[in-house]
Amino acid sequence: MKIKTKLTLGVGLLFAMITSLAVLSSMYINKLSNNTENILTDNYNSIVYCRQMLIAINNDIATPEAQTLFQFNLNKEKQTITEVSEKELVEKISLDFEAIKKIQ
Repeated sequence: MKIKTKLTLGVGLLFAMITSLAVLSSMYINKLSNNTENILTDNYNSIVYCRQMLIAINNDIATPEAQTLFQFNLNKEKQTITEVSEKELVEKISLDFEAIKKIQ
């Protein structure tokens, strides 16, 4: 085998490896981007639900409208748990809300 052939095969193999790594890395970056977008959307929704619950508390939680608004957003928040300790906090808020409803 001639040196020219060996060099051509070596460079061709390196080119193929670089091309395959570029394709593979672009696939992983795209997947990571989609996952990040989903996480940010869920976190934004959690903030919106918490803000609505805070508005319900500030609008006198004793009224049925405020309790309905709070319960609706609490149920939505239970469906979008993304963080590690978020479930425990949502359960505590749920228990506290039940205690508030019993007092009324």
